Amino acid sequence: MKLDLGALKKLNNDINMKKVLILNINFLLISLTMFCQDRGFMELSISIDGINTTLYKNSYALIIGVSNYDNGWPNLYGVENDIQQVEKTLKKHGFKVSVVKNPNGNQMKSAFENFIRQYGSDENARLLFYFAGHGYTMKTPDGRELGYIVPADAPLPSNNSTEFHGTAISMQKIHSYATDILSKHALFIFDACFSGKLFSINRSTPASITSRIKEPVRQFITSGSANEEVPDKSKFNEFLIKALTTKEADGNNDGYITGTELGEYLYNNVVNYSYDEQHPQYGKIRNEFLDKGDFVFKVIEERMPPENSTKKYIVTEKMISLTGTLELNVNMSGSLYIDADFIKEVTPQKSFTIDNISAGKHTLSILGKNDWITDFIITPGEVSFLDSPSYPTTSKTKVEDYVLVEGGCYIMGSTKGRDNERPPHKVCLDDFYIGAHEVTVAEYRKFLEETTYITKAEEKGMKRNWKTDRKGNPKNDNENIYPVTNITWKDALNYCKWIGGRLPTEAEWEYAARGGNQTKGFVYSGSNNINEVAWTYKNSDKRLHPVKQKKPNELGIFDMSGNLCEFCMDNYHRHYYSNSEMNNPFGPDPDVEGYKIIRGGGFIERGGNAAYKASFRDAISPNSIGIFIGFRCVKPIKEQ
Repeated sequence: MKLDLGALKKLNNDINMKKVLILNINFLLISLTMFCQDRGFMELSISIDGINTTLYKNSYALIIGVSNYDNGWPNLYGVENDIQQVEKTLKKHGFKVSVVKNPNGNQMKSAFENFIRQYGSDENARLLFYFAGHGYTMKTPDGRELGYIVPADAPLPSNNSTEFHGTAISMQKIHSYATDILSKHALFIFDACFSGKLFSINRSTPASITSRIKEPVRQFITSGSANEEVPDKSKFNEFLIKALTTKEADGNNDGYITGTELGEYLYNNVVNYSYDEQHPQYGKIRNEFLDKGDFVFKVIEERMPPENSTKKYIVTEKMISLTGTLELNVNMSGSLYIDADFIKEVTPQKSFTIDNISAGKHTLSILGKNDWITDFIITPGEVSFLDSPSYPTTSKTKVEDYVLVEGGCYIMGSTKGRDNERPPHKVCLDDFYIGAHEVTVAEYRKFLEETTYITKAEEKGMKRNWKTDRKGNPKNDNENIYPVTNITWKDALNYCKWIGGRLPTEAEWEYAARGGNQTKGFVYSGSNNINEVAWTYKNSDKRLHPVKQKKPNELGIFDMSGNLCEFCMDNYHRHYYSNSEMNNPFGPDPDVEGYKIIRGGGFIERGGNAAYKASFRDAISPNSIGIFIGFRCVKPIKEQ
C-alpha cells in the first residue's frame, strides 16, 4: 500500500489493509550472509534473426522479505507461501537465488550492495531483484512523490520521520543501485503499489525479438499504481507464478517471455481479477543508455515424448462419477449450510438444485429464526430429495450469555472514515442475539473436545491449548476467560454452527456495536472515552486481556471496540456500500469464497483510534491465522 505524507492520518486508518506500499514480493530460504560464490546455474541462448545467440551466461536473483516488524508496522502473514512458490519458479529458470529474511535497515542496504558488488559486474548476467514487505510513499519538499521500502526496525513515519528517513530505503536509492549495475539486464519486481516516477510507464504490444534486445536495460514492475489497496494474498503474485510456469505470458508465441510481455500479462490479468481495483505498472528506467533492451525468460515447456517413439499401448482415462445432486424444497428462511460450507440465504416456497456433492453422508442446516438440521446421503450419479419443515411464529426466548438486539433501521457507514466506509446508507435488520463477549478459550476447547474438528492451527502443528504464543495467548490458570485466537474464519464459523448460530453479518455487528435501538451516539462502542470500553494498542501493554474487563455498551455487549478484531460473515468489497441491500444485507457475492470482513480494533492495532470506531471495516483471507483476531456468534430468535 502507499500513502502520501500529507495523509498520515490515513496511514493510521489503512495500515492493516496494506495501503502502505505493501511490496508483497516473495523471498526464498537463504540467510542474509549466504551470498554464494558459485556462478549462475545455466546459460540462456535465444534465436535472434535466425542465429542462436547466448544472451546470458549467468542468472542471479536477490529476494528480500520482511514479515516481522518491530516498531508499529503490522506483521505480514501472507509472505511465506508466496516465497516458496517464487523460489521454485526462479530455480526452474536457472537463477542462483540469495534470500534475506527480516533485515534491519543496515542489513537491507548491505544486502543490495553486497549482491551488486558480487554479481553486478558480470556483463553477461541477468539480475532479478524481488522485495516483500511494507513500503511507504511521501511527498518531498519540492512536491515529488518518493517511495520507500521498509526494513524490520523502521519506525512509523508519523512517530519519528527523521529516523524513518535514515532507516528505510528510498526508490531514489533503488534508482542508484540500478545504474551502478554493469550487468546487461536487471529487473526489479515489486508486488506493491506506488507511483512509477523512476521509470517510464510503457504499455505496448509484444514485439519480435531482434538484436536490439541484447542492449542494456533496467526494468521495473509494480503490482499497482499509487494509493491502491493490495490484499495480503496477492493476485499479482498468483499471476506472476503462472506467467513464469506456463506459456500464457508469451504474447507473440515465440517461446520467450520478455519483461515487457510479463508486464503486459500482469496488467491485463490483475486488473481483471481484482475487479479493476489494482493496476500494475511496468516500464524502463528513465536513462537513455539503459532503456533499449528487454529482460528475457525462456518459456518452460512440459516434457513431451520423442517424436519417433513407438507407442506400444494406448491408454485412455474414464472419469468415474463420485458426486451426486440434492433437490431441496425450502419452507423457511435462514442461512443454508452443507457440512461446514455456507451455500446461500434461503426463503420459503423456493426449490434449489445443488450439484457436485461428494458421495456419502452430509449434514444440512438452515439457521434462522428457527433452525433445521438434518443428515442426508448422496449416492454417486443419483439425486437425493429433502423438504424443510415450516414453523409457526410465537414468542422470543432468552439465550444465556447472549444479548437480544431488537431489530430496527440505522445509518451504516460514515462520512468521516475511509473510502470503504462510504457512502452512509440506510440498513434495516430483524431481531437477533449476539454474544455478550468474544468466544473464550474454554468455550472453544469444549467444542474441540466434543467433536472431531481439527483447526487450521492444529494442522500447522500449533498446540490446541493456545498457550504457545508469547504475545497473544495466556499462559496461566485464568486462560478460560481469555478470548480464543489463532483460528481461521472457517474455524470460527464451525464453532458458531456447533452452538446453533453463525457469525454476525457486518451490518449486524455495526448495529450492535452502536448500541442498536438504544444507541446514545457514542464515538466508540459504549463511550466517547476509548479507554473506558476498549483495550487498544496504547493501553493494552501489547497483550491480550480477559473478556468483560471494560465497560459494556448500551446493550450490555463487551469489547466491540477493542481487545481483538472480529470475524464477520460477509465477503469484503471496497465499494459494496454503493450497492448494499437495505434489508438484512448479507454482503457481496455470498455464494463466492473471498476475503472476509473483520471489525473492531485489536490490542496490537496500529491504525490509530479510528480503527476502534463502529464503522471501521477491514478484510482478511479466510485462511489467515492471527493472534489479533477473534470472534463472537449470533443466534437466531428462538420460537416456542
